[in-house]
Amino acid sequence: EPSIPIRLPFLKYFEINFSQEAIDEKLSDSQWDEQPEEEKYFKRTACIRELLTKQFMNLEDNYIDFMCDEIYTKFYEE
Repeated sequence: EPSIPIRLPFLKYFEINFSQEAIDEKLSDSQWDEQPEEEKYFKRTACIRELLTKQFMNLEDNYIDFMCDEIYTKFYEE
């Protein structure tokens, strides 16, 4: 698990530039509200991964996966 100082720039970037509502709006369709939470989770983490890799290239996949989980937790579970 990366240390807190390494994680902070990524978390701060997302907090400044995105919101839970913005991510969900990007993903929503006419049946978004009826989708199970598990399906929403996978769509949200895929979106977060895409946004993260566009901004921060050359990150290792393991680190991207870890940060996606951190960001998801911060946005949707706190």
